Amino acid sequence: MDAGEGFSSVMANYIFAIDKIFLSHDHMDHVAGLTSFFGLRRAAMGDKEKPVIIYSTSQRALDLAESIYNLIYQDRKCTYEVTFEKLIYGKRVRLSKNVYMEPFITLHCKDSAGLMIYSESQRLKGAYRENEFFLKQVREQKRKVTSKHLEKHYKSLIINALDNAGIDFSRNTFTPDTCELLIDDLTFAEGLEKVEYNEFEVKHNTPEGVAKNIKLLNPKSVLLSHISSRYMSTKPYMLKNRIISKLRDLGVSRALEIEVFHPSTSLHKPYTSDIKV
Repeated sequence: MDAGEGFSSVMANYIFAIDKIFLSHDHMDHVAGLTSFFGLRRAAMGDKEKPVIIYSTSQRALDLAESIYNLIYQDRKCTYEVTFEKLIYGKRVRLSKNVYMEPFITLHCKDSAGLMIYSESQRLKGAYRENEFFLKQVREQKRKVTSKHLEKHYKSLIINALDNAGIDFSRNTFTPDTCELLIDDLTFAEGLEKVEYNEFEVKHNTPEGVAKNIKLLNPKSVLLSHISSRYMSTKPYMLKNRIISKLRDLGVSRALEIEVFHPSTSLHKPYTSDIKV
């Protein structure tokens, strides 16, 4: 998701494994990294045929991406297919057999979006899951489970809500009540009262907003990113401790695993997760 400056440097040769990029909105710090992405895909050693699809709910973001692509390939034929696809909130895209990605509304700027990655399966309806007699008959193969006993079941794997001052799932396939990993914006790491800000900047998140999102989504783990460069001089462990302490004061469980991306972290290595999609 997103292609900010330094994106290709962090990904290194993994850029050749990428076949889908989702742009959350049209701000250049989320799009400008496509310049080096297309440039390295053109000149570096790697798969020169893997197609790439650029998705966004923002037409302007797609237009910017296509302009960058045309600039890089203006004097040379592209050896792989690149397409630019406009998404609408709640329209899902299949990633694998039962796994989808789906954009949701973020309160940041015009047409901005977060990205939910989730699995879809079937499970017994609640009445049958709690019926011990029915379950015993199924276990003993005295009764078959049919479609009338089943309902769709959605499991949120990753909810990426970078750049937001609030999130909205009202147009989505379902409203998640839990997720494996929440990636959230924490631009104002110590709250608005600690910094000088203007009306535009408050379209970013604060500890209070993060705590609200955590209570809404009940994630198993949290990654806080997009932290303002105004905190660059604060040592990573000190910043992390202050953020977590603030979140605890706001009622976030001490058992929740929280990782904080210091403003300098993304310059050195990508974040990895064992969640399989």
